[in-house]
Amino acid sequence: MALLDLAENVSLVRPSAEVRVLRSEHYALSVPADFEDAEDWLLLAEALHARLREHFGAMPPADELLQVQFYADQVSYRAGLAAEGVDPAVTTAGGVYWTGTRKASFWRQPSRAFTRHLFLHELVHQFHYLAVMDNEPRTPTWYTEGLAEHFSHHTWDGETLVTGLSDLVMLEENIPSMAAAARAGTLDLEDVASGRMGGPKPESWALVHWLLAGPDRALTRRFRELERTMWRGAPFTSRVFGASRKTRERCLAEGLEWLGSLRTTWRIEWIEWDALGETLVGESSVVGLVRARDASLRGGLTTMLSGPGRAGVILGFQSTGEFLALYHDPRGRVWLTRRTEGQWIELAGADVPARERRHLEVAVQKDSSVQVRVDGELALEATLDAELLDGPPGLFTDACRTLFEGTAFQGAERGRR
Repeated sequence: MALLDLAENVSLVRPSAEVRVLRSEHYALSVPADFEDAEDWLLLAEALHARLREHFGAMPPADELLQVQFYADQVSYRAGLAAEGVDPAVTTAGGVYWTGTRKASFWRQPSRAFTRHLFLHELVHQFHYLAVMDNEPRTPTWYTEGLAEHFSHHTWDGETLVTGLSDLVMLEENIPSMAAAARAGTLDLEDVASGRMGGPKPESWALVHWLLAGPDRALTRRFRELERTMWRGAPFTSRVFGASRKTRERCLAEGLEWLGSLRTTWRIEWIEWDALGETLVGESSVVGLVRARDASLRGGLTTMLSGPGRAGVILGFQSTGEFLALYHDPRGRVWLTRRTEGQWIELAGADVPARERRHLEVAVQKDSSVQVRVDGELALEATLDAELLDGPPGLFTDACRTLFEGTAFQGAERGRR
């Protein structure tokens, strides 16, 4: 795909502000002149466009490129949209698709993963409105928001976009909270579908995700048929769940059971985590930490680390102030340390060959000993009090960027999906 990169006087904040405008087959992306990774965002937009063409069986009119505006911060975002006549009441969030301008606009969020999620969400709105709704809000809010959330729950490695996922590394707790609500019986899918709730994103995502990605393929086919009439303004009907009250109740119960079975592998404790496909990425100016959400996991894990800085494996996570950390320094050392009461206490250490890409295997034995292998060779072993290991494992990176590939939990047939 050819990208055309131009510097133009396009107003993102004021008429004289110089920005870059990148064009591809379907998009024109305007960014501040010093925006360093605009090409990747445009590639992501094109990848989404292909996914949405498949879903909608249509695309926006081809006579002009879809306009996307990326702002550096909230101040310039709100000022730029105000200059275009966008209602200030809708610019309090991180992004918006505005039917009056037909533009999707954003400002960069603290987390790259969350910015990308927001970017996809608003581009789904833009495509939806322009491809099948004549730029009019003809579908229920829960559907409009739920569909955008469904497609923005994704992984992206710079080439391949996978959408409609439920096991993600995210700061937001919407997915696990909806799974918990489904298990507790406090999520009412029919109430969401009625529109009485409006369009809250977590509940809207849960309903649309179940209808599109759930195990009942006959239900999905019925919904896809109804979906096409909704784009033209027809109302949603609960008969998609079944012809009788009894069959609807059974269908909805099965939906709650499926949503309740969804499990998110990782919980972010310290902030900047992302995924490049199946590879986890930790990047922080201090310490970044992600740990297994399943509290019943008590063993170690294996992972392939890549990066120039210190990083490693967490054991026995109890809180952000109480855990064990197996550090690896690519200059040639591993050591086991305890974080407790605001201190770091080294428990054991050993020298290892220096390298920036290394395979770590950290295993917890039944006698509460910890064995650490680096590239298959036993590097250190330490016996600890069992209570120090009473918590799930995780990963961390210390003031650097580290890639974690092929991560698997000890004794568990489970990883990222």
